Amino acid sequence: MTAPLSTNTDFSCSLVACVLYWAFWMYGLPRLGKYRIRQETLILDNDVLTHKLVKVPVSQLEKWDETHDAAGRTVDVRVSDTPNNPQSGVNSFEKS
Repeated sequence: MTAPLSTNTDFSCSLVACVLYWAFWMYGLPRLGKYRIRQETLILDNDVLTHKLVKVPVSQLEKWDETHDAAGRTVDVRVSDTPNNPQSGVNSFEKS
């Protein structure tokens, strides 16, 4: 037996409403609030990998993208080899 047409229409309308809500929450609100949503990868005590969505202000977005990969994992940033850097010439890494 097939479902009545009104049930399928209600489901479709609900699905469209959910997609619109998600799009507004992920793209509309961040634009209005001058932040962006980024994913952060966390490792729990029992080595379980999980993800967390965080708000990153637009002013800090470039630094966030430099210190995190596309999956949200923190990456090591190599210390630049410049004359003004006191660690110049040292093979060291630092986390930001």
